[in-house]
Amino acid sequence: MTTVSESGIAVAPSAAERARHWAKLPAAARVKYERLAADVRGLEASQQAVWQTILEVRTSKGRAEQRLEAMTDPRLPSKGRPAPQVVQDIGDEIAYLVNRLVTLEAEHEAHKLRWRNALRLLNACKKHLGITGDV
Repeated sequence: MTTVSESGIAVAPSAAERARHWAKLPAAARVKYERLAADVRGLEASQQAVWQTILEVRTSKGRAEQRLEAMTDPRLPSKGRPAPQVVQDIGDEIAYLVNRLVTLEAEHEAHKLRWRNALRLLNACKKHLGITGDV
């Protein structure tokens, strides 16, 4: 559907040409394409949400590690040291956050894989249907 300009350079079709081509496609093909495009957008948003959660958990883990390091500093006088249970609680919090990170990173990889596959399928559909640019 690309056209060639007078100078011999391939140019993208105008918005009107794309709209005419889109209107010529069977309704079922348009509906399936739109559904696939919506799936790709949803997967991308989901992937970004998981990534944001990963960043937040990493930040929380870093803060907990800093608290633990500050509380177990050997230079602290014995009277200033926290109770062993407090240190254990922070250690448990760090272990929980590490496990949460492992789970979230696996989930993120799965989202990324599904998104890439859906995007490949969408691009193949665009090519097969002769769709160029945004519809």
